[in-house]
Amino acid sequence: MSNQIEEISCFSKCPHLSTLFLGDNINLQLDFLAVPQFITHMLKGLRKLISLDLEQCFKLESIDGIGTSLPNLQVLKLYCSPVFIDARSIEELQLLEHLKILTVNVKDALILESIQRVERLASCVQRLWIFDMSATVLTLNTLALGGLRELYIAGSKISEIKIDWKSKEKEDLPSPYFKHLSRIVIFDLEGPKELTWLLFAPILQHLEMLTSRSLEEIINKEKGMSISNVHPDMTVPFPKLESLRLRGLAVIKRICSSPPALLSLKKIVEKLLLICIFQEAPQTILFVFQLFIW
Repeated sequence: MSNQIEEISCFSKCPHLSTLFLGDNINLQLDFLAVPQFITHMLKGLRKLISLDLEQCFKLESIDGIGTSLPNLQVLKLYCSPVFIDARSIEELQLLEHLKILTVNVKDALILESIQRVERLASCVQRLWIFDMSATVLTLNTLALGGLRELYIAGSKISEIKIDWKSKEKEDLPSPYFKHLSRIVIFDLEGPKELTWLLFAPILQHLEMLTSRSLEEIINKEKGMSISNVHPDMTVPFPKLESLRLRGLAVIKRICSSPPALLSLKKIVEKLLLICIFQEAPQTILFVFQLFIW
């Protein structure tokens, strides 16, 4: 990991290799179809491979052929690589019958919907990077993406982000929220004025919002109340939040505006101020403190 490997040519000598970390190798060129010699070595030497980390391999060209080349893969990490999931990739990934953990990149809202319709595939997604997406509505299903742990949205124009908590049979779920989502990073997102859907991430521990100039508030009072009326156990936002980073939010006015229902946010202020004293400029401390005052 984190080196400058350009070529690997010893796969046939590693018949028992089960885990391969190639993440953060900026010079390594991999194309499962365009390089026949590479795929031949893979077939001969790595069919027992169960874990492959290609995160931040910036010269990765495609994953075409991976389904037949590495049939035993249980872990595939593609986060922050140049490979964005498309219809062909979805078909390829479905060939990995043993897949349990998947980190992926998506730039098409319709493709993300397609992934969520493939229950076995969607349930494997633990890290999702949404980049350069242009959409009127982006829908995230809490059941389909039940294994999601980290969500990154960057460089996108999305008018509205909706949460769907219904099953395929359109039945309401008893626990309609993301059970494992603990980190959300939103950078350069254009469109939304609020992010009330974050209420559906009750175990959120780390939240970053950077350079999203249309954002006026995080939790909208009216929308928050409409959600809590349907789901009474979701009245308090961010009960487990440990770190909050806000930067480049030109028009933000408030984090929330309902003190009776959100008293726990004062504890976050105390935690946040302690962090800011050591890590942030005094003006940032004051700005964040003001956001929490009603």
